[in-house]
Amino acid sequence: FETITNLLTFGIPTIFLVSIVAWLLSLRRIVPTNVVHIVQQNKKTVSYGVGQDAGNTYYEFPKWVPVFGVDMRELPVSNFDITLESYPAYDLDRVPFHVDIKAFFHIKDTNTAAAKVEDIDELREQLTDIVRGVVRSILAKSNLEEIMSERTKYADQFTLAVKEDLKSWGVESVKS
Repeated sequence: FETITNLLTFGIPTIFLVSIVAWLLSLRRIVPTNVVHIVQQNKKTVSYGVGQDAGNTYYEFPKWVPVFGVDMRELPVSNFDITLESYPAYDLDRVPFHVDIKAFFHIKDTNTAAAKVEDIDELREQLTDIVRGVVRSILAKSNLEEIMSERTKYADQFTLAVKEDLKSWGVESVKS
């Protein structure tokens, strides 16, 4: 009878306490160096990762836990590209041609980007549409010979044209 009393008094609470501590430790997240985790808790949004003010570790409590529950989104902070292969375009004289475009970007403001899109795939889709529109508008202002001979000029024009659009997405151009 004494053994059962000791087990109920000390054993079960100890097992319960160890289980709670193990569960809490399993919620700890260490953010890899090439991504940022945007964590929303209550009405506050915080970015975790290398170089972020909040550090690179946090506890990811399930959303259903009152007060402590979080919603997390992961976005890369490394450079990524948008590629348009054989994209149909027109010059000033409406001469059709195909162009290959590769634009490089990185996420500058992770909180702004996370507020606009669900994940990196959705961000890529939005940026692809922006790139298509800018390419069409820039190339339609010159003739084909000029476009072919002065590619660097058009790369600079592209970078300037997308700069303002990208700010509202939390992204900036790295190279065109």
